[in-house]
Amino acid sequence: MSMFNEQCICMGCKDKEIKDPEYKKAVEADHDEIRKGNFNYKGIRGK
Repeated sequence: MSMFNEQCICMGCKDKEIKDPEYKKAVEADHDEIRKGNFNYKGIRGK
């Protein structure tokens, strides 16, 4: 699963995603939403 949106991605793409400058921001936003009870967060780049 991509941290930026709801897409399923392969491990090669996941490795590239982890190197994105906004990856840490995306992970933190996802964790914040989960703490709020939102388990359907679309990600910082989701629509």
